[in-house]
Parts: sequence; structure tokens; C-alpha cells
Amino acid sequence: MDNINWLGLVAILMVMAIVFPGAMPHLRRSPWLRNAAIWLAALTGLIFLYQTFGPF
Repeated sequence: MDNINWLGLVAILMVMAIVFPGAMPHLRRSPWLRNAAIWLAALTGLIFLYQTFGPF
């Protein structure tokens, strides 16, 4: 039980931070949710490129 999958835990927390506010109607009009999703997608893409092609 001492071994925790930190990457999975962080991924779940990031998804919760994006999905839960989007489900609340009074928060849908603010642009921060869209901006957070864009930054998260860009960061994920950069991490994927780094892991695929190795250190430059």
C-alpha cells in the first residue's frame, strides 16, 4: 500500500478540476475553464513529444 501511482492521481485531479466546474451552470460563462483546458492540452502534448522523441 506504500506504492502510490502519483501520475495517475495527478491526472485524476486535473480532470476533476476541468470537469466539475464545467458541470456547474453558473461557472460555464467564465473563460478560465476554457483557458485551463487549452493549457492542459498544450502541456500534455509537450510531455508526449518529449517522451516520444527523447531529450533534445
